[in-house]
Amino acid sequence: MKIDSHPPRSDSNTPAEMFARAAYVGFLGACAAGLTLTLLGAALRDGRCLAAGTLALAVAWRVRGWLHRRGQLEPAAEAFDAVGMGEPAAENARIDRLVSLLREWDTLEQKRGRPDFDPWAVQALRHDIQETVDRSPDLARLFHQ
Repeated sequence: MKIDSHPPRSDSNTPAEMFARAAYVGFLGACAAGLTLTLLGAALRDGRCLAAGTLALAVAWRVRGWLHRRGQLEPAAEAFDAVGMGEPAAENARIDRLVSLLREWDTLEQKRGRPDFDPWAVQALRHDIQETVDRSPDLARLFHQ
């Protein structure tokens, strides 16, 4: 009986997927370099530049084919495209939490001046709001302008 000391991974960042994503970034870089060098070599009539560009394009084509054969081209492209977008579900959850905390704060502030008002609850709520804002760069920029 084998005892696994590591719990099963629930995220999608296995080493194989990370390698595929790195290969995809390399493919994009080789495409850009290859096109630039090929065009530059053709414009300057420089055989070395033209050869280097052709070689970079060939490497890019091979990496793309390798990723495609392994079925990792589309997932790597989607992961690359999602990098700039962030995680919308997580960001929406933070925004929902912030709205909930702000509503709760408003409810507590309406009790100000009455005997059932709890200033420590308001302080704790303000702390939670600050933590929620600080966890999101977009919310932090909005609140700290």
